[in-house]
Amino acid sequence: SWEQRLGRLGVPLTAPFAQVSFWFSKFVARVSLILVMLLLPGCYAAALAFFGDPDFGPIYSGYLGLLLFSMALVATGLLASALTANQVIAAVISLSIFLLLWIIDNFGWLLPSPADTLVVNLSLSVHFRPFAVGSIYLSDVGFFLSVTLLNLLLTVRALARR
Repeated sequence: SWEQRLGRLGVPLTAPFAQVSFWFSKFVARVSLILVMLLLPGCYAAALAFFGDPDFGPIYSGYLGLLLFSMALVATGLLASALTANQVIAAVISLSIFLLLWIIDNFGWLLPSPADTLVVNLSLSVHFRPFAVGSIYLSDVGFFLSVTLLNLLLTVRALARR
């Protein structure tokens, strides 16, 4: 990773706190930045509420979906960064995985019957669409949280092997 290449990885690994805390704090910092970026357009929702009577269901669920979606992507990016020593390679791997998980449902119909359902259910866009129209399903929330937690677990395990 970037810290290892610059010789800064020794400090977090020998610090009195757990390695999990270090990587979780990196995750929380990135998600906090995304949360701030999602709160800024909230002014538009406030303006809509002031001047009209909008349906806040799709607005709230859309923001929740974007937050869960971005958490999954941040955790995937941290995993790619933990698995490679070069940040450019980590960025290319992350963006490739993001793109693959976004468009994989478009190619699911090419596979035979049991595999097509599995491939379509791996798609991020399939699980994000209900949030965009105002529906919140526990299965979609669970999917994004599972992807996030699995990637964070794999990140910690990948760095523990070093």
